[in-house]
Amino acid sequence: MEDRCVMKDLTKIEQKQLRHLMQERKARLRLEREEEREEEAGAEAEDVSLRESLLRQIAKGVSQLVIVGAFGSPPLAFPTLDRLLILAQREELETLLCLNKIDLLKNRAEAERIARVYRKLDYAVMTTSAATGEGFAELRHKLEQKRSMLVGDCGVGKTALLKALDPYYEQKRTTRDLILSVNSGDQINCSIHEYKLVNATEVLEVNGVPLHEHLHLPHEEVHRYFPEFFAPSRECMADDCLHLREEDCGVKQAVEDGVIAKHRHESYMRIVEALR
Repeated sequence: MEDRCVMKDLTKIEQKQLRHLMQERKARLRLEREEEREEEAGAEAEDVSLRESLLRQIAKGVSQLVIVGAFGSPPLAFPTLDRLLILAQREELETLLCLNKIDLLKNRAEAERIARVYRKLDYAVMTTSAATGEGFAELRHKLEQKRSMLVGDCGVGKTALLKALDPYYEQKRTTRDLILSVNSGDQINCSIHEYKLVNATEVLEVNGVPLHEHLHLPHEEVHRYFPEFFAPSRECMADDCLHLREEDCGVKQAVEDGVIAKHRHESYMRIVEALR
């Protein structure tokens, strides 16, 4: 059962094919974003503000999204992580997935198995523990000379991470309040904490807005952001297969065979259902 929850090792040929598919995906997504920007350029100013993503409204200069998840209780929230990964892809932001609180794991191999799933999809992943300091030398290196946004569910240890990065982080904090426009036309209030830490490390943290709940795209397009679905989907009987409850679905078969991590497909299904 455990093996079914992770992606099996790929052959060199399969890895090459996956990298090629991911390059095609990135080029396609970039083209779509360029087309969206062209449409926005000709629209009324108030309409542009409503379509502008929350990430860009919060911090236009951010180059890296640091997505923090944590082991322990409650368990690692894969739907939240995967939603944030989609947001980062849509904004063409560099992404760092930080799996925190590994000191709470009885079996450290679990962390590596999960990290391997995302690394095979070309995501940068690291495991850390604010309690023991494990992984922090690498984390500091990844954040130096960059302007990053720290995101993740409440309780994953973002504050502990900041403190471990710089014990005097609170003294280096500035706060500003923002009113954000969401796709529905509503407005929400939030606070942005900005930390200018040692070694030219700039970190932003947003309070009051669960960004993963503001993912807006047609549910039929979610599969584009799950690159491991590309090759198996060619075996789907239906051209418009959503890989949910359809018969003869290549993606579902790949999950059963352990080629696709079970938690990734479960996360995908939850995202699709929420966007319908």
